[in-house]
Amino acid sequence: MAATNRQCGRCSRPAADNLTLCQTCGDAVVADLLSVPALWVDLQITRAGLGKVTAHRAGGRPAETPLPIRTAARGPKMPGNLFTARPAMQGDTVLAALGNTVSTWARLLAEHLAVDIPIGAPALVQLAANNRARRRLPENSTGHEPNRTTAVIEHRLAKGKRIRTVRTSRADADMLTEPVTVVEQAAVWLACHPLEVRQLAAAAELADDISQTLNRVRHIVDRPREPRPIGPCPDCKVELREFADDRGNLPTFTKCSACKTMHVVENVMRKSLDDLRDRLLTVAEIVRVTHDFGSPVARATIYRWSDDRLIEPRGWMHADKTYGTRITDHQIQRGDPQVFRLGDVLDVAADDEEGNAA
Repeated sequence: MAATNRQCGRCSRPAADNLTLCQTCGDAVVADLLSVPALWVDLQITRAGLGKVTAHRAGGRPAETPLPIRTAARGPKMPGNLFTARPAMQGDTVLAALGNTVSTWARLLAEHLAVDIPIGAPALVQLAANNRARRRLPENSTGHEPNRTTAVIEHRLAKGKRIRTVRTSRADADMLTEPVTVVEQAAVWLACHPLEVRQLAAAAELADDISQTLNRVRHIVDRPREPRPIGPCPDCKVELREFADDRGNLPTFTKCSACKTMHVVENVMRKSLDDLRDRLLTVAEIVRVTHDFGSPVARATIYRWSDDRLIEPRGWMHADKTYGTRITDHQIQRGDPQVFRLGDVLDVAADDEEGNAA
């Protein structure tokens, strides 16, 4: 066979089999795609406020602030956005980017092969679910990630006998029982076509796009502690931010970096929370938002209020490959989470607090 002078479209090394990507870069794309389910779970855990953070570091402000709510003039148009300011949940931008990136390239390959992506097929769902658990693989596995261990296997003695126990964090266990999403299935489907991916004329662009998007996800998931946004400055609308102490308490006052005006932190946060009253959120998001804005409401309490008809679901959060993530007025797929108006929850919480005080 005659030697080829074709170079890999990504690393510029010789591509021995004359494809757009060399074998090494092709393997890297597959590894990235197979990591999507686990990273998707990690991102949902982070959005629910159950992730861990490290001590804050010096440096510039990241593009995607790893915090619960940011009231900004611009932001991604997410489900439940009922007003102009577009307040963004943490990770909204990168979550939308991940879904768009994976779905775009999956559709491109499907059109190239003239096939349909078998979303919902039992085998594909199982493969995606298996890759959610890659963090639990043995240490000698290439997919093992020691810093992201979901389950811990222990051997201990009980009444003179050695027994084997498995401990799994509640947060990870809850997420691993969530239905597999369209994005996870599309990513795994792409990974199941390594040769076809390497043959695409735009394979190098695909590889870069996937890699860059996953790096943004990892930045959100493995986030250092950052100053918390407490809301826009009442005078000049610049975002106000403060570091919490080791107990999670914010200072009493904050000074705007732009207009130098001093404000009471509690007042600014209360106004910011009021501005979000019409936002439709899942239970996990409500727990996160209310906690970080100083009015915590427990998950079990929200479910109890829902059962007692004190709050009514305003719809369901659904994701599919055709329309993306959106809020619907009926449950399309089993496992679609209900969404509630944040203001309804805050009103019931206020009434409940007054009743307890009386």
